[in-house]
Amino acid sequence: MALALPFSSMAQEPADLGAVLASPKTWQSSLLPGDWRPVGTNAQGRTLQMSGSAMVFGTAPEQVQAYFDGEKLAELNVTYLEAGNFFGSHEARDAGLKKSQKEFEAKFKSLEAGLIRELSSLYGTGQRRNVGKSQLLRSRVTDFAAGGLVVRLFAEENQLIAISVLPAQEEASKKLLSVPDGQAGLVGRRLDIQANVARLANGDIVIQNLPVVEQGERGYCAIGTLTMLTRYYGLPVNVDLVAAKAGYKEGDAANADLGAVYSACAKEAKLKLKVDRSFDFRKAKKFLLKGEPVIVGRKFDRVRDEFHTQFARQFEKDPSIRLPKPDRGERARWPASSAASHASVITGFNDTRDEVIFSESWGEAARNRRMSAAEMEATAFEIDYFTP
Repeated sequence: MALALPFSSMAQEPADLGAVLASPKTWQSSLLPGDWRPVGTNAQGRTLQMSGSAMVFGTAPEQVQAYFDGEKLAELNVTYLEAGNFFGSHEARDAGLKKSQKEFEAKFKSLEAGLIRELSSLYGTGQRRNVGKSQLLRSRVTDFAAGGLVVRLFAEENQLIAISVLPAQEEASKKLLSVPDGQAGLVGRRLDIQANVARLANGDIVIQNLPVVEQGERGYCAIGTLTMLTRYYGLPVNVDLVAAKAGYKEGDAANADLGAVYSACAKEAKLKLKVDRSFDFRKAKKFLLKGEPVIVGRKFDRVRDEFHTQFARQFEKDPSIRLPKPDRGERARWPASSAASHASVITGFNDTRDEVIFSESWGEAARNRRMSAAEMEATAFEIDYFTP
């Protein structure tokens, strides 16, 4: 079957989906071949992910995602090889690091060469070019012209092999950021994001239309939340590309330069970035009221996360329930300073309930959870404020 917006089907699914996914007819109809499931939804559209193991340009990919602007197909991302997935697999762990590194390098070279051959046979010789303005995010890509579309091959320093299919307009071909330049554009941009602030009858003030990311089993929360925020501001990067640029060597977050990639994404998206080392609820509310989500690095443990998961489910059924008061007994349950680090996106608040509303990079089900402002203040160690 096939999935579109709205749902529909194709008569027969081709053996290889590559040429169909990069067909102008597919983009005009927004009718996608194969089986797809929704992984994120907002007012602008939704993100779909392909199910199954279909061939795409001669190779079975790890993941295929489609981004829609309303009901119009806006971008397709096909990931073939990503360091975090590869080195995090049971096979790589069992083989050991040295053997896995050799296997990854060989697979990387083979995939890159095979995809170039396949794309060249379909679309002719590709054009090598740089995309992205900031030095860290600049990528050397190979673009193939596909009848009003660009099939863009990324081969990122033994980190990532991926393809993006996107419209071939001048703006999309040379820039990453899809917002207007100039002062008039800046004013309009600020008004647009402030329009995302919703004031609900229960006292919640929530930023709507923040794209969600599903990072999978990888420890990419800092990158996943950054991707959610930058896509919200018009910078259509994906988790895998940003992780590669951050330097997640062998998929290990310990090797990543998160500060550098946060700064680079802010620059690329034309945002100002300010970093605080403690959470100030009053300050955060000022940004949220302007439609500006806030990334927070905080201490985290599984037991406490399960509590917030269960509370979110109960709150959906009974909005009258309350979080426990932050007394001594309750504070003893909060993650200690020695706990693991984690990143979330603060998307709103409720003054009456003294609560922070936050989302995770774990898909749609982890959107708009709740935590007491006191717990956020006690467990946060880095707050990243992005503003146009």
